[in-house]
Amino acid sequence: MNYIIGTNSTKIDVFPLNNLSCHACESQSSLMAARHAKYFHILSIPFFPLGHFATVTCIKCQKTFTENQFTGPIHNMLTEREIIFKKRWPAWHFLGVFVVAALFFFVTCTMSFIENVKKGSSSKLEENSLYSTQYENDIKKLTNRPDKESDSIAFRIKHYVDANVTDQMDRFNFKYFTSVKDGRILVLMKVDDLDKVSAEGRKDFISLIEDALYDSDYTADKGAYIGILNDFDTELVSTPTYEFTRAKPDPETELYEFYRDEIDTIIKDTIQ
Repeated sequence: MNYIIGTNSTKIDVFPLNNLSCHACESQSSLMAARHAKYFHILSIPFFPLGHFATVTCIKCQKTFTENQFTGPIHNMLTEREIIFKKRWPAWHFLGVFVVAALFFFVTCTMSFIENVKKGSSSKLEENSLYSTQYENDIKKLTNRPDKESDSIAFRIKHYVDANVTDQMDRFNFKYFTSVKDGRILVLMKVDDLDKVSAEGRKDFISLIEDALYDSDYTADKGAYIGILNDFDTELVSTPTYEFTRAKPDPETELYEFYRDEIDTIIKDTIQ
C-alpha cells in the first residue's frame, strides 16, 4: 500500500562528523551524517513535505544510528550544521501540488472553453433563427399584384418583367416583394415553374430586376439583395458581394446580410 500512497524521504545533506568516534566499533573519524527530507506521495509523486530527520552511519562497521541513538557530541554537530544550512526541501517535493493545480487549471479552462463554444453555438443558432424568421416573414408578403402605393418598387419591377418576358411562362402570376433599409434593397421574386427555365435563362431574371432597379434614381445607388424562388426553395441569389445558383445548400443565407442591422438591434436589446 505504501507504494500507492504513503511517505518517503530523500537525502538533502551528507557530511562527515570529524573527530568523533563510532560508539559501536570505536573507529575515529568514521562517522557520516545525513539529513533527510520526508514527503507524502501518491503513486510515487511527491505532494508535500512532512519534516526532516537525520541518520549517522559508520563507514567502518556499516552501523547506522537513528536520532534516539545519537550521543551528545553528535547532537551538537548536527545542530550546528542545521543552524548553518537551515531546513529546506527540494522543490520537487511539491510536484504533486503543482500537478493538481495545473490539472485544475486545465480542467477549468477546458470547461470554460466548452461553455463558451456552446454559448457561441447557441447564440449563432439563435441569430440564424432570427434571420430565417425575418426572411420567411418577407416571403409570406410575396404577391402577384403588388400595390403601387404600398410597394411601388415591386409594382415597377413587375411591369418591367412583364414587358420583357416574351416566352410562354405565366409571367402574370409571378410574385414580388421589396423592402428598403439603410441604403439596401431586398427584392424577392417567385417563379412557380422556374424548373422549366434553363440555368442561363434563370439568370436573366436577375438581370431584369437589376435593370429595373438601375432605371430608377431612387434604387440605382442602393445595394441590391435579390432572391429568385421557385415553389419550395431559393434558387438564385445576387448580393453586392455574391452571386450563385444552386451552389449552396441554403443560398438564402447570403440574403441575410440585408437584415444585419435589424437583427443586431434585436440581439442587443435581448442582452440588455
